[in-house]
Amino acid sequence: MAVVRAATASQVALGHLIDYAGMYPPESLSLAEALSTYQRHQRGAHRWMLGVLLCPSSQLHDLEWMLGGKPTPVGVVVDQPIVEALEAMAISGLRIRQVETRDLAIADHLALMARNQDLWLETDPKRVLDIAVESPGRMIGVKLRCGGPNPADFPSSENLSEVMHTTFACGLAFKATAGLHHPWRHFWPELGVWRHGFMNLAAAAAALVLNGDRDAATEMIEATDGRLGRSGLRVGSREFTASDLRSARIFFRSYGSCSFDEPVEDLLSIGSLW
Repeated sequence: MAVVRAATASQVALGHLIDYAGMYPPESLSLAEALSTYQRHQRGAHRWMLGVLLCPSSQLHDLEWMLGGKPTPVGVVVDQPIVEALEAMAISGLRIRQVETRDLAIADHLALMARNQDLWLETDPKRVLDIAVESPGRMIGVKLRCGGPNPADFPSSENLSEVMHTTFACGLAFKATAGLHHPWRHFWPELGVWRHGFMNLAAAAAALVLNGDRDAATEMIEATDGRLGRSGLRVGSREFTASDLRSARIFFRSYGSCSFDEPVEDLLSIGSLW
């Protein structure tokens, strides 16, 4: 009888965590280049960390033609008027798993969107909750922006923990985007800002799921290192088991990154891939 091994803590924390956003800044690849890169990652040793391929709604037809029927999980980032984007999705043969938008007008047109597609709204969590309550049975969560081209785009640790805490209190899941190439918080001299890390978000999510402690979440967001091993994650004096991290992943689903190589290389360099 084959022995089924339990997933390690790193596999739980990082499994399908990174949605590939190669078409977006600062990488800004063409659709063909982004698809080629994504397919390379799909063949790689760390493909288990890879999430969906993020594509603008305006380029879904081109992506479908390039894929030629090859099954590929896709996330749609709306860059058109909502109805036009939803109609493009409706006629597409792509395996669309999720949709991301800032345009709350989508709430009036959800009948055009398949129920098995997750919807991520980049707005105040309480507004997202209002929309979710009106659409029972559909996964609607918060898209949380953690950086950008300007210093003002980077939220403080207190603001980030506040939004995460509010999202959790609303019973919503979140995904993150922007500025999260590296595992842990670090200073970025080019912009003179502290950049957040994706492992900081994972640890903060675990702290919130365990006891809803916003202060603990802030502490996790401000950590500059941690140890992710086979059995758990240690950050300062706090330890999270693989089970804790599994619960946290229900809350923190994924994050978008224009680089997949960079986070993988960082994780390997600090011994956090098991």
